[in-house]
Amino acid sequence: MFKRNAVIVIAALLPVLSACHDVTEYSGTPEAGLTFLDPVTLEVEGSLSGVEGAVSICATGMNTFCVASSEGVLYLYDAVAMELDTSFVIGGQSSAGYGSMVYVPWKSSIYVIGTPGSIIEVGIPGGVIRDVLTSVNGPASLVCNRTHSFMYVENPTTNSVFRISTSTNTVFRVYEFGRTPAGVICGTTGDDTLLVTTNDPQNIAYVQPADFVYTRQVCFSPVVDMERSIDHYGLIYAARNHDTTEGALMVVDSLFPFSIYPAAFFSGEPRALQNHTDGLHLFIMSVIRNGSFRIHCYHQDFETIVKSVDLPGYPVDMTSAGDRLVVLSY
Repeated sequence: MFKRNAVIVIAALLPVLSACHDVTEYSGTPEAGLTFLDPVTLEVEGSLSGVEGAVSICATGMNTFCVASSEGVLYLYDAVAMELDTSFVIGGQSSAGYGSMVYVPWKSSIYVIGTPGSIIEVGIPGGVIRDVLTSVNGPASLVCNRTHSFMYVENPTTNSVFRISTSTNTVFRVYEFGRTPAGVICGTTGDDTLLVTTNDPQNIAYVQPADFVYTRQVCFSPVVDMERSIDHYGLIYAARNHDTTEGALMVVDSLFPFSIYPAAFFSGEPRALQNHTDGLHLFIMSVIRNGSFRIHCYHQDFETIVKSVDLPGYPVDMTSAGDRLVVLSY
């Protein structure tokens, strides 16, 4: 998933979703924190108070997740018990850092963008700093391939994407583009096929199969976030703005030849996508009005949005852990 930026609140109340699925609304005073949702019913199962400077969230296994703070602190939570486990300082305070994380299960490490120009490898659950990578001068977002053998780092300052070996933490290759990358996702097993979207006004994206880069007309720019499906589906999902009141979920069902189609439209301005660990449910986060946001549940077998819930606050990020959807909001 991409780095989450500060939310721009939509002031107007958008229309309620159509009767094709249910919408539940929870009211209350917005407050910073974590909200735990049942992944099927989207019922609120618990909540925790917020973390100062919380920027992003990332699952670190089936039952745990981390929250990164701009204060330079990483917080480790138990999603089953819905409680804080521990926290550890990983760097200095930075308003521009700690915005993107990936977890590498085979080495029990989480990589997080730290202060500008650095990527910090932290051992989980102990919190030991194992390495600090400075090979990318302007990292903006991180994504791994399916085997977690390589990490891809988006670097908008040089219009490039770095391929870094997670075994050695060294740069394996640098892919350069004519436009600024605006999102990267790895869509196949092993080494490695990327879809790289850019800020190109002509809706140009790039497909990179290991050593070569091919341009593609994607017709869904600008992309807000992308997620890949499990191997069984072999799809890439992309969220984009459709108009001023609606977002669109696009599906890339083939990279060679390139093929894409709209799967669903939903209320609100999209913010993030997140797969559930069951491989069936895909969650869409969108802003619908001032002080409120909506979580949509898209069923990948039924190919439709089956449930939505409205929550108070301003959405930041979400992850799936402990058979729950965990939402970070202000």
